[in-house]
Amino acid sequence: MTTYHNKFTFLGAMLVAGMLGACGGGGGGGDTIIPPIIPPPEEEEAPANPIVYMQADATTIQALYLVDPLIPGTSAQINPPLVAGGEMGPFSLSPDLTHVAYAAFQDSATEGELYLVDLAAPGASTKLSGPLSAGGFVPEFVFSPNGSQIAYIADQDVFGQFELYLVDLDSPGVSTRLNPDLPIDGDVRGGISFNPDGSKVLYVADQDVEGVGDLYLADIATPGSVTKVNPPFVDGGDVTGTNYEFSPDGATIVYIADQDVNGVNELYAVDVNSPGASTKLNPALVAEGDLCTFRFSPDSTKVGYCADQDADGILELYLVELAVPGVSMKVNSPLVADGDVQAATFRFGPDSDSIVYRADQEVDGINELYRVEVATPGTSVKINPPLVAEGDVSIFQIHPDGLQLAYVADQDTDGLAELYLVDLATPGVSTKLNPARQGAPIWQIEFTEDGSQLYYHADQDTAGIDELYRVDVATAGVSTKINSALPADNIVFFFAIAPGFPF
Repeated sequence: MTTYHNKFTFLGAMLVAGMLGACGGGGGGGDTIIPPIIPPPEEEEAPANPIVYMQADATTIQALYLVDPLIPGTSAQINPPLVAGGEMGPFSLSPDLTHVAYAAFQDSATEGELYLVDLAAPGASTKLSGPLSAGGFVPEFVFSPNGSQIAYIADQDVFGQFELYLVDLDSPGVSTRLNPDLPIDGDVRGGISFNPDGSKVLYVADQDVEGVGDLYLADIATPGSVTKVNPPFVDGGDVTGTNYEFSPDGATIVYIADQDVNGVNELYAVDVNSPGASTKLNPALVAEGDLCTFRFSPDSTKVGYCADQDADGILELYLVELAVPGVSMKVNSPLVADGDVQAATFRFGPDSDSIVYRADQEVDGINELYRVEVATPGTSVKINPPLVAEGDVSIFQIHPDGLQLAYVADQDTDGLAELYLVDLATPGVSTKLNPARQGAPIWQIEFTEDGSQLYYHADQDTAGIDELYRVDVATAGVSTKINSALPADNIVFFFAIAPGFPF
């Protein structure tokens, strides 16, 4: 694996050294010997399709590791050693998969800073963030779409006051604050994102009034120059949590806020070219109803959202066309008494023509998988076959081609979570992918870009010890362990095979 030891570079260096030794220090007559032309050593390269995982003990995330998928079981630590009392934070693969950025208490046990590692040279990091206030840290960051910059949140200038900064990867340690001055106790909150062309950063802050979270666009070209996205909120209203984002095409911003009625969260859209003017997307909610989460369709024309819109306390799934605000369609089939759609788990298919969701639709308390065509809302098809008594579907991933789906369920044995694949053309017929394993939950599964393989972490070989595995979807029941041998009581925590955060 050329990431760690380039055999050809090493041998080339040895050959050059050998020839220099043979030629000696000159002197003497004889024919002039023209040495052969030796090409310069090849530069190390990051592995194609790298795998990065967190390793943790019972209390602390200790390190990040890199694995070349062509050499499973052979990993290299990405970060250098941490200071005593140090700890790793969030990490992200760069858009081109050649670098990893991470936050960590690496050089100080009291300041959590932002670092970058070239995956061609794991173990050597560069500090990206500017000098932090004593006790400050970086809780969140995001790569620009082209990977040349990172926006991050930190209490860099004033301890306890979190603001928005930008750093060019070519100028590490030199950061620019993007937001204007904040009021005392004002903060930039989580959920920041770049627009698709990387010219703006979307963020929420109590920037104008302490305690009121408004939505802003920061212009990268003019730091400190920002535009408020939302219109004025009702007294006490603000953006709800991190429920805001750009549409995939960057033309629209959608957010959840109690904008019109304090305490009632609803869904709003803003044209990026007309900030300050929003349109409510959902129709009127039942008394005490609320929106909880939303997702854009990949084609940017629709928004799916979860809400107790028709009956207070009963979460269901709805779809609204951006071109027809205020008119929504209920997506799920009728629910059993006390049944709910699981709010954050629904996904659009890659062609925006279907939605998959989890719900205890047929039996209260038993979550199963359902698929519905956008053209026929309210008529869903169950994806999984019958579950064992008390069985439950926990997580799922749609295959990149939209024709298959992988999911985790205690389908055959109650309490034994396993990994299954189903062809969406034949719902109700699944194939178990993993070999025999222990019973702890599986928290993360990821398809490769071409969909030929699936990565997952599980306590497959040793109860209570989560490790990272790969299975070819065409070869069910045969898995490959990806990580190197773990120290005693360590586990694989999260892993990444694609740009962005794994959690």
